[in-house]
Amino acid sequence: KVDGYTIMKKMIYLDESYSYALETTSPDGTVQTYDFSKENPEMSIMSIPTIISMGDGKALLYCQSDKKKNSKYMVYDMDANTCEEYKEDTEWLKDVTSMYTTQNVEGLGCFFMKQDGIKKIDFSAKSVEDYMDFDSCNINRYDVMNFSILSMTEDKIVLGGTVWHNSTVTGLSGSETEVVILRKAESNPNAGKTILTIAALDFFSYPLCEAVGNFNESNDKYFIEYDNRYAMVDSIDLEAMLDANEANQAMNDVNAKLSDPLAVDLVSGEGPDIIMNGCAFSQLNNSDYLLDLASYVEKLDTSGLYSNVIDAAKESDGKLYQIPVTFAIEGLIVKDDAVAAAQAGFTYDQYAE
Repeated sequence: KVDGYTIMKKMIYLDESYSYALETTSPDGTVQTYDFSKENPEMSIMSIPTIISMGDGKALLYCQSDKKKNSKYMVYDMDANTCEEYKEDTEWLKDVTSMYTTQNVEGLGCFFMKQDGIKKIDFSAKSVEDYMDFDSCNINRYDVMNFSILSMTEDKIVLGGTVWHNSTVTGLSGSETEVVILRKAESNPNAGKTILTIAALDFFSYPLCEAVGNFNESNDKYFIEYDNRYAMVDSIDLEAMLDANEANQAMNDVNAKLSDPLAVDLVSGEGPDIIMNGCAFSQLNNSDYLLDLASYVEKLDTSGLYSNVIDAAKESDGKLYQIPVTFAIEGLIVKDDAVAAAQAGFTYDQYAE
């Protein structure tokens, strides 16, 4: 819904590419269709993740192609049912184009959500502003990624969507619909607590976010806030990930991009207090960056657990800078009668079979 208009996006499958059509219902009930495959046949459109109100019956569309250089911003005139390329500066919109849930709220403006909070788009000022920081509440930050804004006033925000808690670690699976209501509090219930910051070097998973939430609800001395500066999901080139040939390079690029500033921030005291999922960043494993946790592990009850994975993470001098809390094993499973009793390993012929 944009300024009283309702825009329905419809994907069109062509012989060798994709395109879209927009079916728009005006405030008086008139229905018009703009078909990109006919009006702009030279464009290959994989998705239209963003529709932003520009005012005066116009909306800005981000038409995402298979290559970033082929993606375009288009201005859709809803009254005239025409579409032209937007030629002005769009650098300020780089955080918006990956969002699939821009929401136009009557009287308040145009908004979208990221994992750290709700952002407001000010088209007249060409800026994206922080509207609400999710550190101000204790919402599960993994679920947030699947929410959209259902309604909003200055004192109450309703979020909802379908959430997936699939995890090979916890055994959780399936999806469910969830609605979260945020109401403005008279005072900050966490005032006076010591703030700790936590960073995940890949992404904030559901179990991690749930653990942070449980900690914040139950601890009367400390409050954990998220540090998003090093999250791979926020820094990776999503369009490059669509190309199988470029995906590995995109992963390597973002690892290199994040590891150096993290090391600098840790040395200067500006880094996070807690790092999760950092085992791939082995260059951090020294006392210049991290605390030796070996003495803390000795106090843990590890009976019944595979504690050898902790031993494997120790440095040659016995220091432990990162505690693995989960691990996975890759291998082959074969029928018992396909190998000799107590056989270790396979012959080349058995691999072939």
